[in-house]
Amino acid sequence: MLTKWRILLNLLFLTFAVLIPYASAQEVSIVSKGLAVALVIDSSASMKDNDPETVRIEAAKRAIDLLSNSDQICIIQFADEAAVLLPLRKVGGESSRNEILSTINNIGNKGYTDLKGGLEKALIELSKAETGKKKIVLLLSDGEPDLPYLLQNSKSMAKYMAELDKDIDLFKNQRLSVHCIALGITETPSLLRNIAQKTGGEYFLVTDPNELVYFFKSILITNKYPAIDQPSFFYDYKLNNYSVGDRFPVRAGFKIGTDNLVPGPHLNLEHFILKIILPDKRTITVPFKDDGGSSSLDQKKDDGVFSACVDCTQTGESTLYIQVKGTYKGKAIAENRKLGKITVEPELQKGKFGAFKSVAAMITNNLLNRLDQRKISENILLLAAKYKDGIIIKQYAISWHKLLIALILIIIISIAAFTIRYIRVKIHAYQIKGTLNYKIPTESSSGILNLEQLGKKEVLIATENDLGADFVLPKKNRNFAFKLIKINRSKKNKIAIKEFNLNGAKFCYLVICLPGTYLLYNKRPKSRQQIVHGDYFTIGDYVFELNCPEASEHYEH
Repeated sequence: MLTKWRILLNLLFLTFAVLIPYASAQEVSIVSKGLAVALVIDSSASMKDNDPETVRIEAAKRAIDLLSNSDQICIIQFADEAAVLLPLRKVGGESSRNEILSTINNIGNKGYTDLKGGLEKALIELSKAETGKKKIVLLLSDGEPDLPYLLQNSKSMAKYMAELDKDIDLFKNQRLSVHCIALGITETPSLLRNIAQKTGGEYFLVTDPNELVYFFKSILITNKYPAIDQPSFFYDYKLNNYSVGDRFPVRAGFKIGTDNLVPGPHLNLEHFILKIILPDKRTITVPFKDDGGSSSLDQKKDDGVFSACVDCTQTGESTLYIQVKGTYKGKAIAENRKLGKITVEPELQKGKFGAFKSVAAMITNNLLNRLDQRKISENILLLAAKYKDGIIIKQYAISWHKLLIALILIIIISIAAFTIRYIRVKIHAYQIKGTLNYKIPTESSSGILNLEQLGKKEVLIATENDLGADFVLPKKNRNFAFKLIKINRSKKNKIAIKEFNLNGAKFCYLVICLPGTYLLYNKRPKSRQQIVHGDYFTIGDYVFELNCPEASEHYEH
């Protein structure tokens, strides 16, 4: 009996060991290192009828804008035969992109339709793609193969289609998806649909060539990101005070990653409006548009950023909402977002002093309201309720505790900056300034010792190197060594010197001779002496003069 339970437990553990990694693998999406795209465009004569304005060329150009510099692209056209207009290469920067756009302009519209040749060229080019790139084909055509020798011989057509089936199997085995767009065809051709289904691509029927740009962009965006990624909603507007007559836009849309989505085969927006509740409680709605028009204040057509214009016609507070309803890849998406309130003031009066009168009237009304104590209480309660959770800057809500943390950080940074500056000033104040000029009367030679460049409060001057002197002077008749020290008033009592006298000055300079050295000051020998700006003293054969305006306070000797 015990043996049976052990066998059962072992089977359970084995089952979990197999299933858990499998389940985890299903949840992890494979992130590619960019795209390798083959644009395979039908350039047969029939395209003149289905795309007379060559919109497919503009759509292909717009698709290039969605690719990053590191993505790869090749361009192939097919008619009587297929031709590689642009071998597979990186999209690159501005100059490289301009070359690609120029190449797209060379797509023609004459001859018959060799669809198999176009796919075979794409297969060869994508085999050169960098490792890790997600390889896809974007195929645009308006019909099935119609080469004359195929239409005249059923065996040739059968052989052609058999070879095409083999090519499709190669795409499938190499996991190269072919996304097919059938243009201007009222009935869906089975060939393009089968190619898309067998290779894991998507098939779309487009009857209006002006919609091609949406399909090209939508297919590329959905292939740039993992299939599990869902679009995020974004919006932008300025929460300002406006005047009657002002107009401003509210912008919104959906994006995946850094790319804005446009309506097309994957994104369907059934209901996308800006709802405005006016001060008199009436509700108006404004549709969002991506038309680049002045009525909506939209900046650029078909960029995925939709705009709705708010016309300020009524004074008071109005509340704004965005309402969206639609689908993305068949899944429902919905938003009912409250943006906030805007305040519309009366229109400024026109004519001489009109603006001044309007502002004066507004100030007067505000003062009268403030004089009403009951209204003051009501306003305080309203403000307390409005800002109980924090304040709103544009569309961002900031809580009070975050504001408090920010204020504390600002105070700490300010104190730290002040402390650092104070310390630097203090250190700089204690450093010796100016220069010590010297001359040797017997040799008519002179020099200058730059004391300030050392950044010290004590400088050693000597005729010997082994003392670690800051300045070493040439020896004449005998060696000497002395220090020049800067002294603060607070340390006055720590210096035992009879002549010491600050006489109101904050700092003084003191010459202290080391053993074996003495100085002459006013023809009297001394071992130490306080000196001021312009004082002379003699040590050995050298006559020194202090040039330091900081030590300009004189005293009685």
